[in-house]
Amino acid sequence: MTWLGKILAVLVMLLALVWVWLTAKVYVTRTNWKTEMERYKKGYGEAVAARDAEYTARITSGADYEKRITTLSQDVANLNQQLDLAKTELNTRRDAIALLEADKNRGNTLITVLQSNLQNSITELNTVREQLDRREKEVIDLVLSRERADTAKTDAEIRERVAKQRFEEADTRVAELINQLREAQRGGGAGRGGPLGRPTPDVPQNARGTVTRVVEGSLIEFSLGLDAGLAIGAVLDVYRQSDGGRYLGTVTVLSLEPKRAVGQFTPPSGARPRPEDLPRVGDEVGKVLR
Repeated sequence: MTWLGKILAVLVMLLALVWVWLTAKVYVTRTNWKTEMERYKKGYGEAVAARDAEYTARITSGADYEKRITTLSQDVANLNQQLDLAKTELNTRRDAIALLEADKNRGNTLITVLQSNLQNSITELNTVREQLDRREKEVIDLVLSRERADTAKTDAEIRERVAKQRFEEADTRVAELINQLREAQRGGGAGRGGPLGRPTPDVPQNARGTVTRVVEGSLIEFSLGLDAGLAIGAVLDVYRQSDGGRYLGTVTVLSLEPKRAVGQFTPPSGARPRPEDLPRVGDEVGKVLR
């Protein structure tokens, strides 16, 4: 065999090997393509089913979204309506606040006026009080003046009664002295009862009273009278229990009533007594055993 034949034989062998490889390759490719096609077909079916399910779900979700959008739209409308009502109420309350502020300002003005009126009233009241105090003082002064006038009138009446009694006693004594003088002229001696006098009335030992008033000068009024057994001309002792006890003098009864008497005070020495030795209200009057 020549070299050309050998080369051709080798070439034919190589071509046969290439053909076998291509045949196997085609078979393998066809088999892999079918498998891939079936897999792709299955995937496509699954994709279509998933797409349809998703489409159905999206349609359902869209309906739900529509409902939710409708509901939300209604809620938004309600909220807008509530917002409008709130704005209206806010404006109303602002107007009310403005009215309240105006009322407050008027109230403050009124309070200022009332405070001014109150201050004026207090000032006027103080003036009226001062006037009333002056009037009350004047009334008290008038009452005191009236009481002093009544006291002076009473003292004058007492002095008048005392003077009248003393005048009557003087007339009686003059008559007695005249009678005693006549008896002395007829009998040639002194009359009974002492010369030119009459005996001093006795004072009950249990007679006790107090000085109720110093009338004037040496005249005093005390709480003993006819009910205690006193008589005109009776002589009682005047003494003071306070300040350690003190004998002041005597009092001669000049005027009598059932429960009181007026008498002439006489100091023990006959001299002018000191002011602290004169009788005063509360001193005791009675008969001291000596």
